[in-house]
Amino acid sequence: MEKSELIKTLVQQQVIQPFDDDKLEAVAEFAKAATNQEIAGLAEYLGSFDFIEGIQSYAEYGEYLFCREMNLSPLDLEDMILKKYIDFEGYGEQKMGGEPCGFTSLGYVECICDLDEIMKSVRRRLL
Repeated sequence: MEKSELIKTLVQQQVIQPFDDDKLEAVAEFAKAATNQEIAGLAEYLGSFDFIEGIQSYAEYGEYLFCREMNLSPLDLEDMILKKYIDFEGYGEQKMGGEPCGFTSLGYVECICDLDEIMKSVRRRLL
């Protein structure tokens, strides 16, 4: 079964919520899940991951964090004259430093638990 078909099936079976389909796909890519069984196993651990759709660079992540911390919308940020003086790329890179996180084709993923332990648990269940 193709990955997208598997995720649709998990939504239909109510293993994951419809709004979590992109998150599961991004988490599977981030965790380098190799099989459909691993992807299905990761569905049980979605709460252990943060996902920000569309964020695919340090600069975008830095802008996202800046807006969130300053309580601004992205449109407010576009209107700011100071925007050109802020190093969003450096800010995003600094905030990601050392965290188990990364960019996928769908967006930013951060594991708020131990990814190795999650994958070990997923693989143990497959035995």
